[in-house]
Amino acid sequence: MPKNTRLVPYSTWLVLSLPLAAIAWMWYIEVPHAFSDLTLDVTNFKKVEIFETEWLYLLVNGFTLLFPFLLSFDKKVAFYRKWRYVFPAILLTMLVFIPWDIFFTGMAVWGFNNDYFVESLKLLNLPLGEWLFFVTVPYACIFIYECLRCYFPSRFMSPNLELKISWFLTIVFLILGVVNFGKMYTSTTCLLAGFFMLFHLLILKSNYRGEFYVAYLISLIPFFMVNGILTGGFSSTPLVCYNDLENLSIRLVSIPLDDTIYSFLMLMMATSWFEYLKSQKKK
Repeated sequence: MPKNTRLVPYSTWLVLSLPLAAIAWMWYIEVPHAFSDLTLDVTNFKKVEIFETEWLYLLVNGFTLLFPFLLSFDKKVAFYRKWRYVFPAILLTMLVFIPWDIFFTGMAVWGFNNDYFVESLKLLNLPLGEWLFFVTVPYACIFIYECLRCYFPSRFMSPNLELKISWFLTIVFLILGVVNFGKMYTSTTCLLAGFFMLFHLLILKSNYRGEFYVAYLISLIPFFMVNGILTGGFSSTPLVCYNDLENLSIRLVSIPLDDTIYSFLMLMMATSWFEYLKSQKKK
């Protein structure tokens, strides 16, 4: 985060505050739903019997972390040497997403099917697997990001193209957030993603977004597999259940489309903290 943030015009801070103010107002006026409103009937890819277990969430986390962890000791990437930046970046990201998760679970915007996690392993109404999700998924994505930077040091796109993509995403996120205002999941995720993109463009002026976009696109491959399992694509009912009144009601088979934006926001935040912590060490 730049030292000259004091020089940023007040009008810029005002613009940045608008999406956050809209989210705060929406959260304030929203009425909690009943958990019976959560959707359990979703489209399946194929039912897999081994997923019919209360250990499913922990197994999914283990699968997500397995290969990135084992490959962290690759000599060229030497990702294990960057753990001192990776884990604080993940923790700082969790400080945003865990309270959000707790609130949305309490409001029955989403919830968890206790057929697929150990009921006794819960903290603040969230399954242990949900806490681990915010560790294993960002870890895997930052690993992909670092592999790309190590094995392909040349920029993947010109600064001009990256800037156009960034502004396009910002505008799309903000429009989706405003148009769907009142749909808690969609509007919160899109407005927060739009805010974070604006913060990057107006305050941080970072130069790694292009690499992140490529890493995110690659991460969509394991994302569809992991999220497909969590949302019921391979089991009789979903592990993570959603209230479709609070999202776009568009599913990529079993996965709510909103999840792709949620993942983008979470992974970009974790990567941004990772880059910031590395830059502070260099200074």
